[in-house]
Amino acid sequence: MKHRVYFSQATPDDEQGLNDLLKNSPMRGDITLSYERKPDFFAAHAIEGDICQSMVARSKKKVVGCFSHAQYKAFVDGIPRSLAYLGQLRSLPAYRNKIRYIKQGFEACRLIQKASPTILTVTSIISNNHVAKRLFNAGVDGLPQYKQLADISTLAIPIKTIKVSSKVRQATLADIPDIITFLNREYTYFQLAPVWTKQDLLSDRTRGLDISDFLLLHQDNQLIGCLSVWDQSPFKQYIIRGYSKKIKSWRWILNIKARVLGGMRFPNIDEEISYAFLSHIAIQEDHIQNMKLLIQAAMSLAKEKGIDLLLLGMDRKRPLFSNIKKLFSHVEYTSTLYSVCWDQPQASLTIQKKYFFHPEIAMM
Repeated sequence: MKHRVYFSQATPDDEQGLNDLLKNSPMRGDITLSYERKPDFFAAHAIEGDICQSMVARSKKKVVGCFSHAQYKAFVDGIPRSLAYLGQLRSLPAYRNKIRYIKQGFEACRLIQKASPTILTVTSIISNNHVAKRLFNAGVDGLPQYKQLADISTLAIPIKTIKVSSKVRQATLADIPDIITFLNREYTYFQLAPVWTKQDLLSDRTRGLDISDFLLLHQDNQLIGCLSVWDQSPFKQYIIRGYSKKIKSWRWILNIKARVLGGMRFPNIDEEISYAFLSHIAIQEDHIQNMKLLIQAAMSLAKEKGIDLLLLGMDRKRPLFSNIKKLFSHVEYTSTLYSVCWDQPQASLTIQKKYFFHPEIAMM
């Protein structure tokens, strides 16, 4: 039996339906996670872009799917450009992988894009979602063209007690001009890295992030590295919904090892993960020892806040990322970043390959 599905912009009346949808459409794998937004689904809109809207799919007034469309400025080939990120694609199992519903959803997205055009629209698919990858690479009529851009990996780094270098300090309001100048100068050389402004750091665009959450590294009175510890758990949660048989069997041993030696702790089912993003990462010349000092300082700050995990995302091909993996215990998750093209101007856009990609995972 076919159910009629229609799309419309989400409203506060959809709050319960949207959070039920997120809970019941987890990201599956060895560790199955639901990505939820309580107590206010819409609270994260401000951090996702200058303009962000969520669309819901309804069937008989029930929320059965959703997606979000966020616009913001980012560097493309070294130039600040307006782009869109298509995220939060979710549907209940009964409506998943049904091509007619998928086409409806992308038509709704195309209309948003047409009303507010950007030079580029991007999205990501988690690496183990082989069904979605096959579908969007198959050239199906009625679906946009997907072009692979890069593999972006996220490291979940467990917190350890560690000595912090005196060279690293927390930022103050007086540091904001230098932080903005440094970030935008360094990000010129990375594809899809966000363009930041002073107003961004003082508004809901960075909700939950205080200036003291920035860590700075100087040399000869010049800023040469920075990052922030961005705790978004008050409005965005990752919750454990299941484990593979292998992890279930060994979880108690792994947790004992984590307590004694340090490492990844595997929480109970339905337990919320205590996490923060390592965001606003910029390091002059990708200097690994300076990056190490900043991450160690971030661990110390996170421990003070009672945080268990730091999430760091980078282009898998970036040498700095490979070096970080060698220095810190971690669990790695990989997603593929795609451009999404409905029309010829976007489809014909060629992004230079000489730059690594650096989308801000804390905004995704």
